[in-house]
Amino acid sequence: EPYFKKNEEIKKFALGEWHPEYAISLFNLGNLYSDMGKYKSAEFYYVKSSEIISKTLGEEHLLFSSIMNSLGILYSDMGDFISALPYYKKALAIRKNSLGEIHPDYANSLNNLAILYHEIGDYKSAEPLLNRVTEIYKQTLGDEHPSYASSLNNLGVLYTDMGYYKSAELIKKQVLLSREKSLGENHPDYASRSEEHTSE
Repeated sequence: EPYFKKNEEIKKFALGEWHPEYAISLFNLGNLYSDMGKYKSAEFYYVKSSEIISKTLGEEHLLFSSIMNSLGILYSDMGDFISALPYYKKALAIRKNSLGEIHPDYANSLNNLAILYHEIGDYKSAEPLLNRVTEIYKQTLGDEHPSYASSLNNLGVLYTDMGYYKSAELIKKQVLLSREKSLGENHPDYASRSEEHTSE
């Protein structure tokens, strides 16, 4: 924390309060506080960095989408899914326009939105998004990548909650196969994360 605070002070002094590099230092502080569970502090730095990036680089910039995504995750972690939703949707729209629909970062946004729908019990909205996420990850990263396995796992958890147990079991076997290929059977993540979904 002291390092990030010192870095923020240096950039503020050297570049001024309305410079993208200063915004990045604020964003990093937001990430730090979010990881520490200090959500109000994280929110403050995320919002401040978003204001600077909006003014200097514009709201279609990918850095702005990263801040929006982080705000969505923050509010989701706080259990405030209604507040999280517009930030996830904004990040998704920016990434779609800038990167296209066949890109891992676009899939990342779809994944986070799908998990939100799952959390609030809107399974019908979550299912097609998670299916699309797995397709994109498989196409762009391959079926041995950890993100592909995580997206499959998220789909399996959803199917379990929907009562589609046969589909969930088939997917769980795919997850284990993917993780065995990429991590090996002795890796802690090989079988340990099959009961929870993950945002990115």
